[in-house]
Amino acid sequence: MNSPIILLQRAFSTSITKQSLIFGVIYYIMAFAVIAGLVAVAALIGFGGFLALAAINITMLNLIAILVAIIITIPTIIAIQAFFDILITEGYYQIIHDGRHDSEKIKKAVFDRIIPYIIFMIILGLIYIFIFGFFTIPLFLLFQETGLIAGVILTIIVGMLIAPIMLVAQPFVILENYSGIEATIKAMQLGMKNYLFNGACMVVILIVSIILTIASLIPVLGLLISFYMGILIAIYIIEIYQENKARAR
Repeated sequence: MNSPIILLQRAFSTSITKQSLIFGVIYYIMAFAVIAGLVAVAALIGFGGFLALAAINITMLNLIAILVAIIITIPTIIAIQAFFDILITEGYYQIIHDGRHDSEKIKKAVFDRIIPYIIFMIILGLIYIFIFGFFTIPLFLLFQETGLIAGVILTIIVGMLIAPIMLVAQPFVILENYSGIEATIKAMQLGMKNYLFNGACMVVILIVSIILTIASLIPVLGLLISFYMGILIAIYIIEIYQENKARAR
């Protein structure tokens, strides 16, 4: 069995290879292009919608337009997030094992795993919404603003306690061939079996993130360090996932 530090050393060795850096550049260029495109489309639609609604000035139609925008926007954001999560996880998993990424295999993984992964994202979101509501609503009704603050703090604490269980859920759901609900359950079971180990890994992630975030404040080099941090953390989480599976055997 490997310690969190050994896994970090492995992740670092992989992250500085030519293939990892090239794939990272491809990933960030694609992400930037998609985000820029979405912002441009949203700006055009929003501006046009604003002019139309200003001309119509009917409250019910305004509300319907806002509702339609929300219904379109939220699934789009979820789908795009799922696409990029699968892209980076599958790509770096291939680089760890094969030394290079295979675009065709990544494309197949996106088509095969995007629905299960979206289901996982929805389940995870509902879990955190439930936790937030469970603490915040009663406390807010009892103590108003003070209760709201206390509820948020309790939600954060519980979220931190749950985090080691969910640490390897993303690579598990993406890389294992299970349905969305089954993959989520099995990922949580794997996280629970390795709770303390995953907790230690999260401490390592926190320390590395703080160090690299401070380093990213350096002029000029800051952007490159931020870029590299994303690569290192993505590979490290895949290494943790593989170690979780090895420890669960």
